[in-house]
Amino acid sequence: MKNYTLKSRPLSQAPKASNTKPAIRTRTRPAPPPPSQTPSPGGSSIPAACASPVLTKKFQAALSKASGTGDPIPLVHVSIDRDKSGGHVFAALGLGHAHDLGKRSLEEFHHLISHLSTQGLKLIVVQESCGFGYAMHRTLASMPDVQALTVHCQSLSGKRKTDRMDARQLCLRLQQYSSGNHDALRPIRVPTPDQVRARSEVTLRGQALGSIGRLQRQGWSLMQQHDVHDLPARWWTRVAWPKVRNRLSQQPDHIWLLTMLEPIRAIIVQLRAWQLSIEDLLLPEAMPSTAGDEASDERDDAYNEEPASNPAAKRVAAKSPVANGGQEPITVAPTPATGADIATPHGMGALTRAVLDRRIGDWHRFNNRKQVGSFIGACPGEYSSGGVQQQGGKIDRRGDPHLRALMTELVWRLRKFQPEWRGFVKFAAILGPESKAGRPARKKAITACVRLLFIDLWRLFTGQLQASDIGLN
Repeated sequence: MKNYTLKSRPLSQAPKASNTKPAIRTRTRPAPPPPSQTPSPGGSSIPAACASPVLTKKFQAALSKASGTGDPIPLVHVSIDRDKSGGHVFAALGLGHAHDLGKRSLEEFHHLISHLSTQGLKLIVVQESCGFGYAMHRTLASMPDVQALTVHCQSLSGKRKTDRMDARQLCLRLQQYSSGNHDALRPIRVPTPDQVRARSEVTLRGQALGSIGRLQRQGWSLMQQHDVHDLPARWWTRVAWPKVRNRLSQQPDHIWLLTMLEPIRAIIVQLRAWQLSIEDLLLPEAMPSTAGDEASDERDDAYNEEPASNPAAKRVAAKSPVANGGQEPITVAPTPATGADIATPHGMGALTRAVLDRRIGDWHRFNNRKQVGSFIGACPGEYSSGGVQQQGGKIDRRGDPHLRALMTELVWRLRKFQPEWRGFVKFAAILGPESKAGRPARKKAITACVRLLFIDLWRLFTGQLQASDIGLN
């Protein structure tokens, strides 16, 4: 067996170099001083850095290189992914690299665009229509050598989504769009301020109706839970409410239920008065806004209250010259003057016509019947390949859902008032009075009539044909 001995290392011998890495020395930059605030012409305070917008070195080098060649400078593509305070900005010169210009406020972005336009550059700026209004679009469109685009919102970055990635994809798609690929982006038609206000009135009316329905069902379900089943669903109306109150007050166990329903009814009456006041704006002044039901009584109850607690009475008090300090009455959004001189077909109704005009804005915005059918989203589905063409099934539902629901109700109504319309003549075997077709077949025929009626109304209100040409009176 071998014996091993340990040799000790002399103290004078230097130790071997260690494999550990030396510590990295980091350089800390001093924090920049806060920028001084300078008042803007509009009254808001803008950082002093906005006086000379800061560009990245690569983007500034690309601009300098393009301007030094003597050739025309390519189009500058700018994209912004909006939020309520500003947005993330990307810019590209021609079809070159998309440069990240960072996060900028609205004032900084406006100053950046005006700074680039004053240097003789032609810009095209894109943003998504994401619910922040159209003020930025109008401001950019008013600048010289600036083309503003507002496009539909769509998935840009897949499952990984950030403001920076969306702004970059917008810039890349803008380059494709300006090069001729119009499928890369879907620009929208920017409405005028009057059209925005007119359409908002229709939207608010629909929201009021939805709130009334939810509160009505809430009170009705509350009565069902407490074994009160012999009361109508519209329990809050002036005709039905005395019966409900007497019925619940007779039993001591239902006194609590009555105290819960009274505040709900008060809110419903206020919402109903608000809805009727909006309908006064939608309908012409010479025509009544109610159809002879209990709505007129509810209107009287609502307007008899104090203006401070009633929005409908407050609106009427504001319109009055006496309550308005002797000034002129407050004006509201005018009705879009598109086909207003053409008579409304019988059975359509003035309220439906007003809602339809405000949701569309301008009947002359469409160039052909395909655009009209696509706008309402009632085009039939298609799955064709090779020599086999297969159409039918579910509709694409890519248009305005509120307008499609309105047109569906209108078709069912015209089935009674306009039986000679060419759509009902075409589907007489399914929608005729002697038809024995089932419910699925009738629904498909009604959906086809929705698209056909919308196209006929477009032709009628743009003066392309007369009502008698399509069987309307």
